[in-house]
Amino acid sequence: MTAWGFDFRYARLMGRPATLLEKLCEHAASFGAQSIEVEYKNGREWVLAFKGGAGISIANFTSSSSDGKELRRNLYAAAKRTPRSVFRGQVYLLKPIFYSDR
Repeated sequence: MTAWGFDFRYARLMGRPATLLEKLCEHAASFGAQSIEVEYKNGREWVLAFKGGAGISIANFTSSSSDGKELRRNLYAAAKRTPRSVFRGQVYLLKPIFYSDR
């Protein structure tokens, strides 16, 4: 299993469309989650939102689908350069954390 974690307590650059990753973070933040995690498992990308110690699944994509590929592109881009986003009028930094059990 490979997973990405994002802490967006601190996260949309103005003038450009939001990425799939930003939309998922915004959705998670809308119900008070402090972070999300993206896990690859059984050919799918699973997106989990965490609030406190509890996590719930908010989305999943087949890894070979266009959404799955876009999400992975967003994750790798975020690993190279920390994106800034605006959710509900607040600026956040999407801080990627990569971990793997391989």
